[in-house]
Amino acid sequence: MKNYLLKSIFLFIQLYNFNATAQQVKIDKVTINNAIAKGSIFLLSIQQNDGAICDTTNRLFDIWETILASDALIETGTSLDNKNILKAYEFLKKNENSEGFICHNAKCKAAYCIETSALYFSLLKYRDSTILDKKIIKKIIEFQQEDGSWLVGNPDVFENTNFPSATAFILDMLTADTLWKAQSEKAQSWLKSKQKFNGTWGYSWEYYGCPSYPLWPILKVNTDRSSRKKALAYIYTAQLKNGSWFHKDTTYKKQTSASLQTALMLNALFNGKEKKNTAIKKAILFLLNMQNKNGSWDGGFFPIPSSRYIKKEYLIATALSIKCLKWYSKIVEHE
Repeated sequence: MKNYLLKSIFLFIQLYNFNATAQQVKIDKVTINNAIAKGSIFLLSIQQNDGAICDTTNRLFDIWETILASDALIETGTSLDNKNILKAYEFLKKNENSEGFICHNAKCKAAYCIETSALYFSLLKYRDSTILDKKIIKKIIEFQQEDGSWLVGNPDVFENTNFPSATAFILDMLTADTLWKAQSEKAQSWLKSKQKFNGTWGYSWEYYGCPSYPLWPILKVNTDRSSRKKALAYIYTAQLKNGSWFHKDTTYKKQTSASLQTALMLNALFNGKEKKNTAIKKAILFLLNMQNKNGSWDGGFFPIPSSRYIKKEYLIATALSIKCLKWYSKIVEHE
């Protein structure tokens, strides 16, 4: 009970007593670029011998995290010819299944995860814009369900196999391909039908346990104006006074952090082409203040309801944080 009380007090201080700390960091080009550089150096420093860039304490998501880290590094300026990036690509290539798809970790190599595969194909496009041949596209379209959605396919996901984020990641990957036109409306209609009354698409422990996770890809692809308006209204209303977002479900003993949830929300806003505003500035300031000395951001824990697994989420928190800082730096450059 005592430990629980201490943790609660610490969380309250972290989330709400933030104004004094916030004044320590100034938002300018130099500050932002330094934070990005520190984050990038951290990601590169934890690369494993086999090329994976992942949580060093638990490689439960080593493929997924390598893709996220590589994407963030490339987006923030690391060269495609950088030896670490080449090593990461080599690691990912070795973990493709016989059809060219990829799973969330090396242990399920023979299977696939549609979300991980979608981000993987997007990562491959950095090196070759024609990488998605008709065979791959045809297979992806065959995976589409009658209702317009895609099942995640991940062999470790049982409770929410057609969570909306999976369909959004596929929509983002295929929008420019001619074979995709006939299926797009059906998928968009399905996404709209799954939106909750509060403007979100819900949440699930299998997908980081927070509403910000599905909002991240959905705001990039959602073409329905009223649906987007509801989603944005939720995001701005849910922001805390310190600039962060933090959704807590008391049924989860483990929880993702305010830093990770804020990075997810900012990426959702940037994907939705939201312009600079007070809410975004406050969120950027929050992230700048929450960066650790080693360059990382604390992501809390994956909310898996099992005492057997402890999975820290600093990698996705760091990758998404430097991506949104890079986006914001482009605005600062023109001020």
